Amino acid sequence: DDLAREGVPVSWIADLKGRRVEVRDEPAGGTYQRILVFSDNDRIPVVIDGREVGRVAVRDLLPPR
Repeated sequence: DDLAREGVPVSWIADLKGRRVEVRDEPAGGTYQRILVFSDNDRIPVVIDGREVGRVAVRDLLPPR
């Protein structure tokens, strides 16, 4: 993964067809060590400097059905 190799700490990928968001973090050795999948009804934690500062609803990131 190019982003992991560049040291980007967190990457969010929206799957519009699947109506989900993948959150990838913990880059090491050129790959993300953790991939979390959030579905249409989930809320994704927003973490800054290791501290959760809020949550974002997946449905707010996706186009309407």
